[in-house]
Amino acid sequence: MNQPSQNQAEPKKVGTFVWFLQTAGTLIAIWVLLSGKFDLLHLGLGVVGSLLLTASFMRTRQGKPFPFLRFFAFVPWHLWQVAISNLRVSKVAISPQPKIQPSFIERDPLVHSDRALTVLGCAVTLTPGTLTVEIEPGRYLVHALDDLSAQDIEQDVMAKRVAQVFGELPGGAADADGRGAR
Repeated sequence: MNQPSQNQAEPKKVGTFVWFLQTAGTLIAIWVLLSGKFDLLHLGLGVVGSLLLTASFMRTRQGKPFPFLRFFAFVPWHLWQVAISNLRVSKVAISPQPKIQPSFIERDPLVHSDRALTVLGCAVTLTPGTLTVEIEPGRYLVHALDDLSAQDIEQDVMAKRVAQVFGELPGGAADADGRGAR
């Protein structure tokens, strides 16, 4: 009777080890690419830092793997939203009669996992004109600089995209509203 439970635990250990190697390897590769330094000190710091960072997140790791491909597809869309919003906020700021109409919007974030909530909160905050004030499963509070920023939050533009990345779209919808910031 003890044998089956040991055999069932073995794949979980193998999966965790593979995850650890993949994550640490990815972090090391990013370190090498971004640092551009190939001496022993910099490579050693990158390896040690990556291993420590990966080990520190092992206990909190969720069962589902991070959706890297969908996330990397989200990044260009989000950068475009940042650029558009940056121009819009600049226009509001330098206008002789700025149309600043600050407001707080409380919405359902449409996502519930810690990872998805973190990405949503960061994505909203990185977009000029909006700031995530508070976020938790079932509720997030955003400060918007103007009506257009508030409208994007109210229409769940960012929340739908993040839900799409993490496979948490309500009602099994196939894709998110792509209108984005105007």
